[in-house]
Amino acid sequence: MKFWRVGLAALMWALLIAWLSRQSPQEWVAFLQGPWGPPAYLLAYAIRPLAFFPSGIMSALSGSLWGPVLGVIVVILGSNISALVGYGVGRGLGTRLISPRLVERYGEPLRRDPFGSVIFMRSVMVVPFDLASFLSAVLRLPLRSFVAGTALGSLPGTLMFTLAGAALPVEEVLAGRFRVSFLTMAGAGLMLLFSLWLSRRLRRTGA
Repeated sequence: MKFWRVGLAALMWALLIAWLSRQSPQEWVAFLQGPWGPPAYLLAYAIRPLAFFPSGIMSALSGSLWGPVLGVIVVILGSNISALVGYGVGRGLGTRLISPRLVERYGEPLRRDPFGSVIFMRSVMVVPFDLASFLSAVLRLPLRSFVAGTALGSLPGTLMFTLAGAALPVEEVLAGRFRVSFLTMAGAGLMLLFSLWLSRRLRRTGA
């Protein structure tokens, strides 16, 4: 763990908590569901890797705020922007972000098949989302392969987390009513099963 990243993350968390405490949860929900909400969310998603904030929580929050349709669209944009930010940071800082052992372990298959290997990392999640972006940048994988592999490989997980969040609208939570949409939750469950099936298939093929 690099100390500068820990310090930066701690600073960002402190600023975020101080900013969020200025308004009530209801006021923040009203803002996020307004016209400036999605752009603010995309900005937060873009800098999320620097604050060590889990992408799954961001995806579920999007579904809870905007439902299964707009929520999925916003998360797809946000996750790909976040991946590009991670790729850019990795190109700038290089091996200072990751251990040489990780480069040695995954370097050869990633260089041999960049597109397929990025799909494998995103789908199977053998490497955390942001670490996969840093690693791809350090290995100088082609940007086109990285972007396309990220978009396709992360789609099942994106749908699963976003649909899970959409099953419990944020308005219901704030009102103290935990009424789950079982149809939407069933969709999230199906995506989970598909992700597990895809993970096993990719492992067998040695992507």
